[in-house]
Amino acid sequence: MAVLVSSSFAFAELLSFYDRIQRMNNLLKIALLCVLFCVPIFAHAQIAISEIMYDLEGSDENREWIEIQNTSSLDIDVSLWWFFEEGRNHKLAAVQGNQILSPGDHAIIVQKLENFKADWPQYGGVIFDSSFLLKNTGETLVMRDTELKDIDAVSYTADQGGAGDGRTLQKVGGSWVAGMPTPGAANIASAAPVSAPPPSFSSPAPTPSPSSSGGNTAPSASPLVPKSIRAVIDTSATTMVGGRADFRGSAYGFENKPLENVRYIWNFGDGSVAEGEHVLHTYSFEGKYAVVLSVASGEFSATAHVTVEAIQALVRLSRILKNEESAYVVYNDLRETIDLSGWRIVSGETSFTLPQHSFVVSQGKAVFPVKTTGLSTDVTSFSLLYPNGALSVVGTEEQTVTAISVQVRTEDANLVVQTPVVTKEAAVKSAAKKKAPPKKTKDTVPLEIALATETARIVSTTEQAALGRVGGNAFPYTWLAAL
Repeated sequence: MAVLVSSSFAFAELLSFYDRIQRMNNLLKIALLCVLFCVPIFAHAQIAISEIMYDLEGSDENREWIEIQNTSSLDIDVSLWWFFEEGRNHKLAAVQGNQILSPGDHAIIVQKLENFKADWPQYGGVIFDSSFLLKNTGETLVMRDTELKDIDAVSYTADQGGAGDGRTLQKVGGSWVAGMPTPGAANIASAAPVSAPPPSFSSPAPTPSPSSSGGNTAPSASPLVPKSIRAVIDTSATTMVGGRADFRGSAYGFENKPLENVRYIWNFGDGSVAEGEHVLHTYSFEGKYAVVLSVASGEFSATAHVTVEAIQALVRLSRILKNEESAYVVYNDLRETIDLSGWRIVSGETSFTLPQHSFVVSQGKAVFPVKTTGLSTDVTSFSLLYPNGALSVVGTEEQTVTAISVQVRTEDANLVVQTPVVTKEAAVKSAAKKKAPPKKTKDTVPLEIALATETARIVSTTEQAALGRVGGNAFPYTWLAAL
């Protein structure tokens, strides 16, 4: 009986211990659920550097900028963050747009707002002002959060591209490459170096059929051949300030055939950009500009660039009045041919636009008859305008001159001497080139006689040059001048 009671007591204790274990297990489960569902999960704010303009063409003083992007799922007040560069933490002040950057949005950090807006007038996004100076040789840039923790760091060098050629360094697919600037927009540069478009590899060759001997030939893959596209720019190497420069782009595929459905984006090197296969651009200042064309077709992209020099137009406009033979004349004083396509000659209420491919040769002239242009000759003022309507030059009237007819006679009646027509204006200029006129005396020669004498000298020189083959003898001659 005692043994039975003792066994019952031990069994009861065992049940009680098991019950306590079960209750503790339930409490642990509840605690674990609280940890999983009751404790909030914290997301980290992320601001990443996505584009760097560190070396602009020409002077880059107070014109450098970097682009940042909110890569997190949270709204971030960027004004509380820091931009670390050259061993210093730089504050960020919102000068355009909202200082709170939404997920996926971009912003630009600039040295000077006025200069950035002048270079990129079409940009309307968020801008932060800061004090920094990017090295053209390269350095490390860091974005730090409110607690000065490094969130994103980028180290760049000039060897990566973008060194004074109008391009920026852009982060594309985790790689930094050079490409056409895209402030505030998605980067479009190729993920491969600019000199080599992104590779695409061909599929392995199919397995050959069994050989005649009955054995199986092991499958062999074709070599990894990179595919690429290329971009081409067609334009003139020089253009005139205020004139209209013509740019045409083209893109060629793997088999060197023209591509369709291509996106063309131009950077003209003066802060202006445009999109299209055929675009026009006007430079406002003299200088050499690096023009970059970026093309994209599907997953492939390529770039091409040329240098275009904008020069001052050295042109003159004059008018010749000869009744029905009146004309307007444009002179090119440059030592190279110029294109005046789209320029306008304006005379009073009438105007004439020079057609496409209106070239004027070096130090030459182009004559536009009134009967062709329909321009008026009744007004005294006329001018030549740039294609954008700005004034290039005011025209001047050409002086009408009286021709001096010259008659030369020689002792040889069978010898005909061809002499040029000498104008009164030419005689005056030739006389002026001789030497300073003598002081006035009682014997001063009248102007008419002086002109006649100078004309005779011109004719004599021409005649003797023509007759030099006859022993170099000077034949007697007579002349008649209509003065």
